[in-house]
Amino acid sequence: MRRVIFALSIFSIFSVLLVLSGCQEQAKASSESESKVTASKAEAKAVVKEAAKEEVEEQGPRGEITFESSEHDFGKVGPESKSKYTFKFKNTGEGVLRIKRVQSTCGCTVPKLSKKVYAPGEEGEIQVTYKASKSPGKTAKQIKVHLKDKETPLVALTIRAEVIIKIAIEPKKLTLSLREDNAGCPEVTLSSKDGEAFSIRGIKSTGNAISVEFDPNVVATEFVIHPKVDMEKLRKRLNGRLDVLLTHPETKAITIPFAATTAFKVQPGSIIIFNAEPGKTISKELWVLSNYDEDFEIESISSEKNYVSVVSQEKLDNRYKLKVDVVAPELGSDVNSKRKKKQQVFTDTLIIKFKGGDEVKVMCRGFYKRGLGKKKDK
Repeated sequence: MRRVIFALSIFSIFSVLLVLSGCQEQAKASSESESKVTASKAEAKAVVKEAAKEEVEEQGPRGEITFESSEHDFGKVGPESKSKYTFKFKNTGEGVLRIKRVQSTCGCTVPKLSKKVYAPGEEGEIQVTYKASKSPGKTAKQIKVHLKDKETPLVALTIRAEVIIKIAIEPKKLTLSLREDNAGCPEVTLSSKDGEAFSIRGIKSTGNAISVEFDPNVVATEFVIHPKVDMEKLRKRLNGRLDVLLTHPETKAITIPFAATTAFKVQPGSIIIFNAEPGKTISKELWVLSNYDEDFEIESISSEKNYVSVVSQEKLDNRYKLKVDVVAPELGSDVNSKRKKKQQVFTDTLIIKFKGGDEVKVMCRGFYKRGLGKKKDK
């Protein structure tokens, strides 16, 4: 069957050559056309030659890749450290081994292949460079070796490592408050686990919400730093991390996550509507509470698209009870819709502003009743 297909392929290619040859005779007046036809003939001949070569290789003996080991464990490594390993292999088949490409599953692993074609009995290697993450813990990454072989088109290699931080951090996470001075941020102690002295070479934080004064010239086995919080910037980015760059030989950087509790919360946190119909009203109930158990006042409530409206507002101790109506717009009329006739969802945002400057946004998402679009189109 393969030979029949191959013969038909050769016949098709030579038919193309005949057509190209005829075109060449008709275009003798143009030297540019002649050169194009000649080039096309050469390319077609090259295709025929390559097809014949591949057919012979497929019918002949196969190459087979055999690795000395398909896995390697780097063991314990420092954060952001680089480790290298070489996977050695041999063509144990009777035919030529052809490797298409070597692919890593992430940017932290970089494989390098010595060459792509190997004769029977020939040896080769794939060099792998692994860059560890900042976060501690065990990890496993794969390197995929793609072969020009129908029976075994892919071979997977695995590298493992455990990222160990040689610097102790206390506390490991910063829990902040919007109602305390300096957000209630505690001092942070950094100490060397192996007795290796180090210095602080830089500090940065998400949204520049936290800053720290330090002297890069001081070398010690322990540091106590005093983070300063910008409250306005913290309100814009309640969650983030504090990155501390170090000169420790095995721990070049550490990460301390931070999080602040919002001043207010709404329960439920979003409004979801199912089986919505254009023009029909669906009522929902929302509760607005203080996360710091304090008295507060709502200054205003608005809706971005006016699909959601507040029909009643009642204060009960340190919380508010809201009754809202949601009126679904005409199918496809939502301003976010690109294909109006097929748009089956509408969205809106309820904005609650409090005295003092805080605000909370409540997302509303509505799903139309099935079949509405089809009925409308008919």
